[in-house]
Amino acid sequence: MTQPSYRDGVQRLRRLAADPTRPVRGSWVDDLGDRLITLVVASSIALIQIPVLVGHQSIARPAVLAILMMCIAWGLPRHKRLADRGLLWLVAAFSLLVGVALVRGGQAQAYASLSHALAQALTYGAVIALAVLALSTSRTERERRQRMIAVALAPAVYALANMVAHFLDLHAATVQVEGIATLQPASLLETLHIYVSRVQFPLSTGVNNTGIMAAAGLTACLVLWRSLPRALAGPCVIGCLYCLLLSDTRVPLLMALLTALYFNWSRRTSGVRWIVLLLPVLPLVMIGAAELLNGLLGAHLTRSGGGGDFSSLGDRTYIWQAVWPYLDHVGFQQLLGWGTNGNVTSGASLHYAYLFSSLPNPTLYSTHNLATQTIFETGYVGLTLLVILAWATATRLTQAVAGSTSRLPRALMASLTVLLLSGATEAAPTSGSNDILAAVFLICGIAAALEPAVSRHAQRGRTPAAALPADHSTPRDLGSRPPRRPVWAPPTSGSTRG
Repeated sequence: MTQPSYRDGVQRLRRLAADPTRPVRGSWVDDLGDRLITLVVASSIALIQIPVLVGHQSIARPAVLAILMMCIAWGLPRHKRLADRGLLWLVAAFSLLVGVALVRGGQAQAYASLSHALAQALTYGAVIALAVLALSTSRTERERRQRMIAVALAPAVYALANMVAHFLDLHAATVQVEGIATLQPASLLETLHIYVSRVQFPLSTGVNNTGIMAAAGLTACLVLWRSLPRALAGPCVIGCLYCLLLSDTRVPLLMALLTALYFNWSRRTSGVRWIVLLLPVLPLVMIGAAELLNGLLGAHLTRSGGGGDFSSLGDRTYIWQAVWPYLDHVGFQQLLGWGTNGNVTSGASLHYAYLFSSLPNPTLYSTHNLATQTIFETGYVGLTLLVILAWATATRLTQAVAGSTSRLPRALMASLTVLLLSGATEAAPTSGSNDILAAVFLICGIAAALEPAVSRHAQRGRTPAAALPADHSTPRDLGSRPPRRPVWAPPTSGSTRG
């Protein structure tokens, strides 16, 4: 047996100095740490919403930030494969713009507090860094796919956590506006003769936000249904349906079913990325669609069910008409926005507060649209950057779908589609909807770390992600379909026919 030499000791000390978080490479400590990172990624959205449950004045937010930072510190010394630097810069720029909007909102007292705004901005940055490092530092193909599954199912895990918290009769401690939603019956359950009111779930700051996240999680579960173990997919689907039915968010449920149907049966997904170009004109699109549906399904789509006028989209068109004079010209405020909750800071909410006059704090309600709320918070610059970021992310995921047999890029693309289309009738994803914006940042971060197609690697002489060690993984736990057997194969030279 060879005795360790002085040179071996020096090399070990150098490795320890370069990577102090893992003193023994390949040991059980290393494996346990990597599994914990996957677990934190899967539960990251529920994790960052814990301060909503226990209160922002507690140590919950510093504790959550500490957990995210430890995971980032664990992955930083690792060897990282090259990612899409352009997409990384885009997501970093947009997150910085959102952080500036949070600080401006905190200074204008339109947000909880300045310290809360700074902590929330740091949380968004930590979520992006965690997503990028989780994929770019994976050691094996199995670990890489497991972390992609964790990102795809993060909204479903969030919905499942909300369901459990609701069973335990927990209540949010920091919801400023309960809203008219919790006073209305759940019309979807009324069709099943179950009469309950809509529910404000403990980890969410809005009734509709929970439904949107549950819809995104349900879409990912349905796309990956044949690839996931039933013990994992079943509880996630149950949690998503539970949140969708009790929050009574009908449009996200319809979008989830249609999106899952499209991504399960269509081979072409490149056309979906063109949807992001509709983000700036979503109010006009929704008004036209509402007028068309009003005469056809108005009696069924109105929440009262009595055949009311559906063309107002639940009074949303009145809100958009009231705020349009603030946005129909270009000035400094319109270019850079007013900060978080800019619709309140600018005074625009005063013009539609009469719609919520029977509720407390009627001026604190959002504009119920992604485009208008983004302009109020980050200006036309922020809306333009958001559209470019969504386009770049969708393009990268489309390339991943074309260059891989795995269904994971499809699930991520489908989830992102639902999250962005929810902005047609809700102010999400914006800084006022922490959970939805964090989910979008997770998908953008994981897309930035996705390797390009194999052909591009061959041209540049790099090693694609598919060349990672397989680690004896099976197609079922990798989120991909089992290989299909050929219908007929030519007989070999040594075979005979009876």
